[in-house]
This record gives sequence, structure tokens and C-alpha cells, in this order.
Amino acid sequence: MKQRANRQSNGITGVLFRAGKKWRGLIAEINGKKPRLLAWEEFDASRLSQIDTWLAKHGATSVIGVLPASTVICRTCSLPDTDKTQLELALQLQAESHLPDSSATYRQAMAVLENAPGDANRTGIMVSWPESAQFTIPKINLPVCYAPDIAALAALLDEHRPSKPLLWLDQTDGSVAIAITHAAGAAFRATRELARYTEQWQNGVERVLAETALDAGHTAQFTEELVDSTKAFIKGLDNDSAALLAPNEIFDHAELRVRGAPVEDSWWQTYGLGVGILLANSSQLSPLTKLLQEAPVQTPSIASRVANHFSNKKTATAIITSCLVIAMIWPLVAARIRLTALELKFPYHELKQLESQARQEKAKLEMYQELKKHAWPMTKLLSDIACNTPRSINIQMIDLKHVGEMLTISGTAKPNDDLSAHEVVALMQENLLNTGIFSDIYLTVDNPNNFGTYEFSFSSKIVQPYNIYDYPIELDFGAWTLRDRLYKPNFQPGELDDTEDLASASIDEADGALPDTTPPIEVASKDPVTIETPTIEQPSGAVAKGPNPRKGLQRQEPRFPRRSRPPGLLPGIDDRDGPSRSPSGRNIPEPLSPGQIEVLTVDEVNEAISQRATALHRGHPDPETKTRLKEEFSILWERKRALK
Repeated sequence: MKQRANRQSNGITGVLFRAGKKWRGLIAEINGKKPRLLAWEEFDASRLSQIDTWLAKHGATSVIGVLPASTVICRTCSLPDTDKTQLELALQLQAESHLPDSSATYRQAMAVLENAPGDANRTGIMVSWPESAQFTIPKINLPVCYAPDIAALAALLDEHRPSKPLLWLDQTDGSVAIAITHAAGAAFRATRELARYTEQWQNGVERVLAETALDAGHTAQFTEELVDSTKAFIKGLDNDSAALLAPNEIFDHAELRVRGAPVEDSWWQTYGLGVGILLANSSQLSPLTKLLQEAPVQTPSIASRVANHFSNKKTATAIITSCLVIAMIWPLVAARIRLTALELKFPYHELKQLESQARQEKAKLEMYQELKKHAWPMTKLLSDIACNTPRSINIQMIDLKHVGEMLTISGTAKPNDDLSAHEVVALMQENLLNTGIFSDIYLTVDNPNNFGTYEFSFSSKIVQPYNIYDYPIELDFGAWTLRDRLYKPNFQPGELDDTEDLASASIDEADGALPDTTPPIEVASKDPVTIETPTIEQPSGAVAKGPNPRKGLQRQEPRFPRRSRPPGLLPGIDDRDGPSRSPSGRNIPEPLSPGQIEVLTVDEVNEAISQRATALHRGHPDPETKTRLKEEFSILWERKRALK
């Protein structure tokens, strides 16, 4: 099996042709233009069934059957010596006029003969195998193509132009194949000469040869000499066999074009026709060896069959119509499916209620969208401006214009602790930009007056008036009021003031107790107060007790709860129990080295800046700590700019 696969890859071809009452076969390996003969054998009528075994033994993958001249129509024409493309076009035009229209395309072939030195024109060969001409070869299990015997004569002739003709004669079926050269090239003829007697058939062959020579343009004297030179070969031909007649120079040239062929003339007269078919198959005459007995059967792929089916006009029209109908009906079907799903999920009355609520919400959203286009949340914007304004800035004028989306602020600024007036105004500008509400701030600061106060003004664009910014505790005056910042230096955001009214505190009640009807108690001092509540007897004998004196009073949660901060690298004002605490009781952030600052993120840098600003403004640090905080503040500020 391995040896056979290797031979198949090299292209091993067999040739079968009938010679009288016997069949002859050749097997050759076609690798390039020089075939290599592997085997040859002759089979009589009793051994025809062994041909398939013989082919398989030598690894043949395909077979070429030789059509006798009695079954084909052959025409030759003269073509101009030009390029290959124009030659093919000219040959097709000649074939349309010379070959019969009744033959199928797979039973017709044409090719151009190799030109010889001195030829002014090229010779075109056209053959046709009519369907009425029946011819079969012995049964084999390999794919078979067919070639006329004229193709073998043309391949043997090749570039040579001998004066003597090439003949393939078979008296059993009357086949006569002739190739004769002339001044303009070569002429080929395939015919059938039937006769009852051998002498009569021989005379008919001589007559056909003479007619072919005269049609090729030879003189009568040359034709007579040509016929006389072939009489001996014709007379010596066996009645039950066939043979090839060719000049010795043709056989000598053919020996150089194949490998493994014997040199005896008798062998070439016997198997020369098969060698000619092999040479034609590997040359420009190969189209003559591709005739088929039946139309080729193609098995298209699934994609090809689908494409061919849909290419039908009726099918394409039906598909387009169906798609249009589905496109029109599908929205209604989909809507009905959704409605059915909702009806199964919700009762009918709930579905109507949900539909009404959805319509109301949609109307509200549309109203809010229109309000956003034509109105601003002025109270929110004023709150944003107030939260981002440092305490040492006095705003004198705020101009909010919805037309043009502009904001104009003017006022005065003065130094605050260790920050100059310019730095205070710059801090306000930075705070406004961080909110994302304002952009493109243009700032102008005038010279100071006699009191050291600077007048400033800036304009800005309002890009996102509805943006909710999460302010830190230091900028949120709702969570940490200005009163607590100014008058309660020890008060932290989120703590409960001790001076608040204790009457608002909730008192835990015992399980099963009745509501407390005791009037509010006024507390005049900060000392702890113990309240005794009398026991109230109930009609059922139950006893209602007052507040549990062991639990005491509970404080009410502050209005603005303290914001939680995740524990991390930066200890801040929320870390009350930490060790970093100034003598005055204020929280001082832990020191940060330049290396630690370099790895901080934007959020961590903002947190650290906020902690140090708070400590500087209201922490009352000692001079050494104050210097350290200012240095860290500057480094953090540079880090923030680098990150942005």
C-alpha cells in the first residue's frame, strides 16, 4: 500500500489501444515532460479480464483509451504564428466552423502542433468523437479518458517534418490514420476504409494516402513516389493485427523523449502508438487526451447546492416575500408575547396600576429634563460656592447667569494664618475646579489697600450644575457649622454638644411599660440628673415602671452624623485615640516622609492636604510642628500637581 501511494503521487498512467483482435497496454510514470516506461503487454480475447489486475499491480492511477480513426472526425487548419492567447482564439473560431455541432463539448478537443524550424504558419488539430460512434475498452476500475490515434501521430511528429508519411493501419475495423508534412506544416486525416477482401482494402488505403497528399499540396509525381514507398508496408500487414509506419528518424527522436523504451523497430511498430499517446499527454497536445465518453458528474458541496437553489428566480422571490411579511408581522407578535408574559406575571388590575405609575414617572422625567434645559438649582450652586470659599474671603457680589452659563464673583481676601491673600484666593479657585461643576476660571487680584486686604474677581463657566460633589468635612459647613468652627475650638464634627437640651434625649423604657406621661424636665446645669418616676397602678394590676435608673439618659444622635474614614496610612482628625495629639488637645497628623508622599494616590494626597490645612488653621500646633506641617503641605501640593 505504501509503494502504491508513492507511485500515485508521481502520476502513473496506463494506455490501452486495440490492435486488430488484441489489446495492447503501456504503463508509464509521467513526471515532467519525459515519461518513464514501467511495463507493456499484449492481451488477447481470453485475457481481457486480467488487464485491471495488471494495471493495479504496477500502481496505475488513471488510464487513457485510444480511439481508432474509424470513430473520430479529424480536421486540420493553418494558423498564424503568434502568441498563445491569439492562437487559442483563432483555433476556437476554426473549430466552430469545421466541427459538427451535434457533438458534446466533452467529446471535442483541439490543440496546436509544435512548430518546426522554417514553418511560416502553425498547424491546428481539431477532433470530435460523435455519440453515434460507439467504442468501449475492457472493463477496469480506474478513471478513463480517451484520445484519438491521430494525437499519437502528431506527438511523434513533434518538430520534425519528414518527407515520408506516418500511418496507423488496422484492417479489422478499417481504421486509417495518416500524418503528412508539407511546405506550410502538416496535414492529418482519420478515416475508415471498409473492404471485403484484403487486396481491396490495401488499394483503398493507397487511394486515401494519395488523396491526402494531393490535398496537402504535393505534386502528382511526389504523391506517386510516396504511395510506392508505402506499398510494401501495406502489403505485408497482417489481416488480424495493426501496426505503425513511421520513418526511422521519428523513432530515433521518440527514443530520446522517453525512458526505458527498447530500440528495436519492431517494438516501435507494435507499441509506438501508445508511446505517442504518452508524449501527447505530457506536451501541448494534452487537450487531445482529455475526451470523455459521458458527461462529467459533479458533486457540488452543500453551500453550492444552497446557492444554486436560492439563485432560482421563483425561490428568491418567495424568500423575499416571506421576509417582508415577517418584518411587518413580527413587531405585533413580539408585542403580544410581551403583553402575555406581563399578564401571566401580574394580575390585570395591578398591570393597569403599574402602567399608570410608569406614565406618571415618565411625565416627571420629561418635566425634569425640560427644567434642566431652562433652569438651574440656584440654591445648590450658592451652597457649592459657600463650601469652597475659605474663611478669610469676603464675597461682595455673585452674578449667576443662565444665559451663557457664566458665574462672576468679586470680593476681598486677606491673609489667613500662614497663607497669603493670593494663596487663599488660589485655594478657592482650586476647590471650585475640583468639584467638576465649574471650569475655565479666570482670576484677577488687585493691589492691597491700607488694611492689607486684596480685592479680587474671577469668572467661570458652569458645566455641570447638577453634579453632586462629596465634600470633605473641612469644606462641608452642613456637617461642621461655622459656629462650631469659630466658638468651639475643642468641638469635633459629629460630636454632641453638652449644652444641648437634654429633654430631646430618648429614654429607654422597660418591656411592657406604658408611654411616659411625665412632663419635660428642664436641666439648668451640666451635672448628671437622676429622675425618679413613680409607679403607676393599672386597673389590671399591672405595674408600669419609669425609666431604668441604671441605664441613665441616652444622647440624641447629631443632626449631621460624623463621616467615617477608612483607616489607612494617613491619620487624620477622626483618629482621636491616636498618639499624635497636641498640648491643646487637637489632632495632629503623623509625619510623612517624601518617599511616602511619592506613592500616594490622588485621593490620599487630597486627604493629607485637608488634614494638614485643618491642623494649621485650628490645631494651634507648636512652632516645630507648624513648620513640619507647612513643609509637608508644600510637598503634597507639588505631588498633587504632578498627578494631574
